[in-house]
Amino acid sequence: MRAGIISWAALAAWASLALAAAPALAVPAVSPAKDRALIEEYAAIEGSKLGLVLPGGAARFITLQESPHNVIATPTGPSLGVTDCSDATGVAEGPAVGCVIELAIKPHINGELRDTISHEVFHAFQAVMSGTLANFNRPENDWLIEGSAQWVESELISHDRSARHEWKRYLRTPATPLFTRDYSAIGFFGHMASSGISPWTRFAKMFEATDSPAAWLAGVGGEESYLDSEASAFFREPGLGPAWDERGPNVPSSTEVNFRAPTATITSTTPPRTLTARPYADTPFKLVLKHLSKLEPLVEVSLSSGEARIHSTAGGSVDEVLGGPLVLCGSTAKACECPTEPSHFELFKKGDLALAGGSTGGLLHLVRHKPCEVLLALPNCQQLLPGFSTELSMVLGGVVGQPGGLGAQAGQPGGSTASNCAFLEKGSMVGNEFIGVIAPLVSIVRSATVSGAMQFYSIVSRVPPGYVVSHPRVGEEAVLATRVTTSPMGLEYSSLETVRVHNLVVSFSLVSTPGNEEANPQNSLSLLTQVAAKL
Repeated sequence: MRAGIISWAALAAWASLALAAAPALAVPAVSPAKDRALIEEYAAIEGSKLGLVLPGGAARFITLQESPHNVIATPTGPSLGVTDCSDATGVAEGPAVGCVIELAIKPHINGELRDTISHEVFHAFQAVMSGTLANFNRPENDWLIEGSAQWVESELISHDRSARHEWKRYLRTPATPLFTRDYSAIGFFGHMASSGISPWTRFAKMFEATDSPAAWLAGVGGEESYLDSEASAFFREPGLGPAWDERGPNVPSSTEVNFRAPTATITSTTPPRTLTARPYADTPFKLVLKHLSKLEPLVEVSLSSGEARIHSTAGGSVDEVLGGPLVLCGSTAKACECPTEPSHFELFKKGDLALAGGSTGGLLHLVRHKPCEVLLALPNCQQLLPGFSTELSMVLGGVVGQPGGLGAQAGQPGGSTASNCAFLEKGSMVGNEFIGVIAPLVSIVRSATVSGAMQFYSIVSRVPPGYVVSHPRVGEEAVLATRVTTSPMGLEYSSLETVRVHNLVVSFSLVSTPGNEEANPQNSLSLLTQVAAKL
């Protein structure tokens, strides 16, 4: 369906004009033979690009129907053209065997006939590529169906008013999740093309997909060229390089779009800040560092999820796709020196920071710190849980050749280190049966930076379904997840616990035997509080 750009006032004017002089205006403007020839022309062009022929050929597969109306009324609004496909039983569930393209009068007299036909013909190809019409007509499919048809129209038609309008909608609303879009999803396919990925070669797999995440994955999943510049292209700053601008047919100028990214300012009093992007959406920011204190002139930028790119526009020459943490100096190079160890921090006053959510959503942390940051040492994993014994861990360790108990430690010089231990316990043996609580796994990660610990915490603090989750005021951030089940022997409690204190992140789980309450919510919270106090 091609919506076009139609105001209600214009519709009223067209309606009155049509009623007053319909024979003189509408009938001579419509030529079924010309329309049929254009359908064949665009079916050949699009089929060639797709490497696909409509079943039986376009002449058999597509039926032309001329509407007597200036525009066609549809449930979603007035349209210049509508495509309706059916299967062998005459309904819309199985594989498509034919489509009817209905054309309104208006595109014949306003110069949008080719635009409309190219758009509607691609809907016929979509129906075939989808495998079944049930898959094609999924209610959440508008971004894929209308966005791709709008892009195809834009690729084939120069000076396309409708395409420019939808490009503006896309470029003004980066934070809108892709799957909630319709025609404005033209920008998704347009950015595929501008980043070197031909949508024509991906359409078949995208339309085969049975849900939107799978279609997205078939289009750009894992493609760094797309993901690294998806959010940055909204800035429309070609002087920073091609990743910072959007290019392609019918893309309006930055002046026409007039989008302004919000500003994220970090000063000497700004607490640690987390910037977010929703899944399948983008959030561009103008990042400004100013009035930082001499004690904390550094700002560390770290990414937990999503993709991010940063470019300085004043006071430095930063130009990076974020991988690991990036430490920016918001003062002078001398103020950011650490006298006890060699270091280099990138000068940065202000610039563009682009965060793409991807399939998971984006999380980016901004944390001020000193040039020589005081970091907490890695504690002994086996002695971390008050009142817990390593006896069971020693026994099991002896069986597998680890007489010091089950556990491991790993790390890199100057980087993060981790210590893990297993099967700590608190309880007693009654006959041959253990009664009490077991910590199957305890993990401590010591990050080389606080923001690195924040990044790691955001990953490990996610809780699987089935638990009651709370975020107690323990340490600097914490999560407690508890669950209770009933067995013939009594209530059985379990918990998952994570806490961050400065640059340390501790995670452990508890499982109690039937009737024991050591892992219930109250006792789990008490233990988490004690652990945080020991760090």
